[in-house]
Amino acid sequence: MEPTQPEQPPVEPTEEPTVESTPPVEPVVQQDTEPTTEPATESTSSVEPVASVTPASPVVPVTSTPVAVAPVNPGKTMGIVSFILSLVGIGLVGLILGIIAKKKSKTAGQTNGFALAGIIIGIVNIVVVTIVTTFIIIGAVAVVQKCNQPGSGVTCTSSTSSTSTY
Repeated sequence: MEPTQPEQPPVEPTEEPTVESTPPVEPVVQQDTEPTTEPATESTSSVEPVASVTPASPVVPVTSTPVAVAPVNPGKTMGIVSFILSLVGIGLVGLILGIIAKKKSKTAGQTNGFALAGIIIGIVNIVVVTIVTTFIIIGAVAVVQKCNQPGSGVTCTSSTSSTSTY
């Protein structure tokens, strides 16, 4: 006994399918429920092929303006390095790199907040280091002068000479 399939009306493809007028058509899949031992004959293979139409995808409106791509900032990485070096305490190198990064970004028409922060922190770092170094030097000079005064009662030691009290 041969399996029979219901006859399908032939589907004629239209020249240009539109979303509103063409309903989605599922392709017909031929399944055999019973294995046949008979050889294939002309009568069993006379199934007409059905044109498969894929379901229409949603229509995306085309815009006339292209999607803007963010421009590349040539001084961004150097600005970040400047910021980090200034924070770590290498103010002079951070200041120099910050100025270079800011200049590169400005020529590209970009802003660079990290470079500006690196410049500011670098300047503050240099000022603080200069003030601290000045106070250390002044303090060291004062201690040496106090040690060299005769009769002050301060004991000064040196690695090359013995201890002496004035």
